[in-house]
Amino acid sequence: SISFHETHKNTQVEKILAAASDGNWTAIEKILQSERSKYGPTEYIHKIIIPLISRMNEKVGADLLNVTQEHIISAHIKENLSQLKTASSAKSKCRIVMACPEVDYHDMGILIASRLAKIHGISTLFLGAHFPKRDLVQTCLQYKATHLLVSSTISKKEGARENLLDYLSFIDRQLDPKTALWVAGRNSAEMKTLKPQRPYIHFNSFQEFDKQLSTLSGTDK
Repeated sequence: SISFHETHKNTQVEKILAAASDGNWTAIEKILQSERSKYGPTEYIHKIIIPLISRMNEKVGADLLNVTQEHIISAHIKENLSQLKTASSAKSKCRIVMACPEVDYHDMGILIASRLAKIHGISTLFLGAHFPKRDLVQTCLQYKATHLLVSSTISKKEGARENLLDYLSFIDRQLDPKTALWVAGRNSAEMKTLKPQRPYIHFNSFQEFDKQLSTLSGTDK
């Protein structure tokens, strides 16, 4: 994730979580569809999807939702993200590759990031979870990436294959020097002090990320 801790309590989100606790999967879909019809795609992500994931993570951490309920809510979220309207054509020459380090399987954050970029008319290559650093560099070179977004949610102590600093240092040495490096995720806070030899941003929230996308696409005001 980039950051799912940036919201206040949302009534519709609480209804979705209550439906999940009751095993009422039809209600979850109906609420998500109803809310999607009320908002533009970016607003829907910020007002419904991100708060929902934040509260879901809190409830899972407190053992108030089980693994099955978490996975079913996540499946509904992914389905709704895939149905959001995106720009019909590219508004920017930027090409963003998005991935998580090896053994990091939490790719919901970069999935949201990819949809936000496409809404802004920016091309993305979503590589998802558990991506080896050598393959990531090679893919960026082949794709002619202008930006690489790496989202890290677990530390080496929590099971990651290596420290994020080592993973990013390798990438920084091998990547085209013109390719900007973007870093986000729960495990990335220590990377604020990273000084790579290229344009670099550490994101603390989806709001920061969305603002940067607006700048790249020329849609900021």
